Amino acid sequence: MAADPALLTEFEALKAFSRIDLMELARNLRTDNFRSGSQLCREGDEGDGCYFLADGDVAVTKGLPDGRRVHLATLPPCTLFGQSGLVPGQVRTADVKAETNVVVLTMTRRTLEWGLRQGEGWAVALQAIVAVSLVRQLRSALSRLSELAADEDAAEAAVEGRRRDTIVKPVSVDVAFKKKAKAAPAPAAPPPAAGEEKDSSFDALPPVPEHSADDEAAMSQKGLLSLLAETESSLANLGFDLEGVDFVYDEDQKRQADARGQGR
Repeated sequence: MAADPALLTEFEALKAFSRIDLMELARNLRTDNFRSGSQLCREGDEGDGCYFLADGDVAVTKGLPDGRRVHLATLPPCTLFGQSGLVPGQVRTADVKAETNVVVLTMTRRTLEWGLRQGEGWAVALQAIVAVSLVRQLRSALSRLSELAADEDAAEAAVEGRRRDTIVKPVSVDVAFKKKAKAAPAPAAPPPAAGEEKDSSFDALPPVPEHSADDEAAMSQKGLLSLLAETESSLANLGFDLEGVDFVYDEDQKRQADARGQGR
């Protein structure tokens, strides 16, 4: 939604704009609403535009090298912020978070670049304002940081978080893995005692072959249901009665097995 030109007349930074330029600028601004606590700019992210704060307050904080954050300013309505987002390749220099519900008028970098290519008066004037504003913003931030560095009490009141050197670092665990001992081969079954009949039903079972990695991968691809079906068929061919054998399925497999049984 385009911005209301009447809102722009309240911005001190836009006092030099003509009425026509203000109307054209308003047509190229987008109105956005943010709830209290919303993050509008994140330090280190590459921005894609700047904001005209039409209503509400936002807090500006910056990270210190030791890991803590310092409160630089609370911006009131009719303030321009996030200008670095209009500079290609420039990252956000601070965090900006809504302290109340806020209304901002957003100027995207793409829109400004289009206006400059077209030679639009509002775009040329806004580019000049952004350049001056960035210099003032940098001077203000440096002044604030110098002030906090010189006043220990002020620093304690404005700086939040803990120093990096006070945070306990996790220690990695060095685990030594040992090769599992190879299991001894199972002893051969003793011969049947005299007078005891040998169960010949197991003589028909083929020896269990050793599976290679390729074999295991192939079985895994076949799936459990296919493997069960092959096992049922092999046991039936050997004369085993499968009627009293209960096979456990999950719900999907049970439905598929029932369908397969009905199709026979």
